[in-house]
Amino acid sequence: MRKKAALVLSLIVLITLNASSCWRQKPNIGGCLGPSHREAQPGPGNQVAPKASGNFKEKRAEMNALTTCINKLESGLGVSPHEAYQRFYQYINREDFSCKRVPRYVQIPLATNISECQNALKKAPQNNYPQLQSQLRNEYIPALKKMTNVLKEAKNYFEQEDYKDDGCAQGQVFAQSVGQSYDKFTSSKNSFEKPYRKAKRSLDLENLAYLESKEGRGIAWQFLNIQIAAEDLIDIMINFEQPQAKVRYIEQFKIFENKYSRFEEFVKQNEGKIQKVPILFAAKNEANRFYTDAKLITRRLEENSDNYSNQLRSSVDAYNRFVNDFNIYNNMKSFYDKMMK
Repeated sequence: MRKKAALVLSLIVLITLNASSCWRQKPNIGGCLGPSHREAQPGPGNQVAPKASGNFKEKRAEMNALTTCINKLESGLGVSPHEAYQRFYQYINREDFSCKRVPRYVQIPLATNISECQNALKKAPQNNYPQLQSQLRNEYIPALKKMTNVLKEAKNYFEQEDYKDDGCAQGQVFAQSVGQSYDKFTSSKNSFEKPYRKAKRSLDLENLAYLESKEGRGIAWQFLNIQIAAEDLIDIMINFEQPQAKVRYIEQFKIFENKYSRFEEFVKQNEGKIQKVPILFAAKNEANRFYTDAKLITRRLEENSDNYSNQLRSSVDAYNRFVNDFNIYNNMKSFYDKMMK
């Protein structure tokens, strides 16, 4: 049986609620700006999916490499850039930059899989997204490396209690260098993200057309379709600080609900097959969780209530788990498809 090509991977979105109630996406957080640089794209519910181009497979391979690279940067043993930045200020007073009492274990290392990211890029085609490749190699990764190195130095300084020797003089220097490297990183990440999202959305829609031409609106098409619809809501959600964003969320949910209704009907008709593949069954459950949270968020917005933070966080968690499960299925698609026969 000919092996079917894997689908485009999806970037896992991580969102946290900070003390000032500003929704931010990790790792591109800077003040409250990260998400505001990302304009919500119109959902496929309002579009006709374009036909797959002649070099679609090559574009898909390159986009997969870009997405894998970005996800690898966030999958190290340490914490995200935003978390590392926030944890640094557990040890430095934000007002006078004096050193605070430092616990025995200093939790500010930023570990990333930069080498794995770079290896993914080396193996990929280079012809379709040269600007994205250049931004990632020459701006995003160097900025992340710089921030990583500064935080490692700061970690050693606090962990070895060197601040006791110099009256926290170097700690104040670190406060400035950490802030500068963090600002540079978030700027690089933000400038990369918008064109990346636009290119990926276009390719996702091509992917739908490609899947439909090869397999019809089967399992892979249905799961990708609902993933794209969920991303439309995520894009608006992380821009809730923008004017009319909440109104757009309510409107976009109606589109998502229609698509989810068709997805749910398909799942019921193919439940026997899906249950044979635990990772797809898990993805289906996460889609349901996302739908439930999105519906509750919409209800709260319609009631002019701000009591939806738990649902926001829960919906993002459900989306991330769905993406992870669906990526696993895509990476072993031929194997899992045989299980369903």
